[in-house]
Amino acid sequence: MTTTDPRNSASPTAASKDRPPLVSRPLLLRFISVFGASASFYLLLSVVPLYTRHSGAGGDGAGATTGALMLATIADEVVAPRFIERFGHRVTLGAGLL
Repeated sequence: MTTTDPRNSASPTAASKDRPPLVSRPLLLRFISVFGASASFYLLLSVVPLYTRHSGAGGDGAGATTGALMLATIADEVVAPRFIERFGHRVTLGAGLL
């Protein structure tokens, strides 16, 4: 029976030097863009009903605007995979940020 001594095996630091970094520049840019898109949506989700209520629409108008934003979000989630297949991630994300 042959056994290997774990002390003589290749060091883990040598193996990690061969691998690319876990967080690459494109991935970091993607994280930043997703964070920005999410932050802008959640800011709108909280401010639009307040603006609607302040404009005189009352509680029902504020609820309607919240419902409209949520409906648009769900509709976008249904359509987004088709847009990504057809136009790619960059164009779809850029169009969504407009």
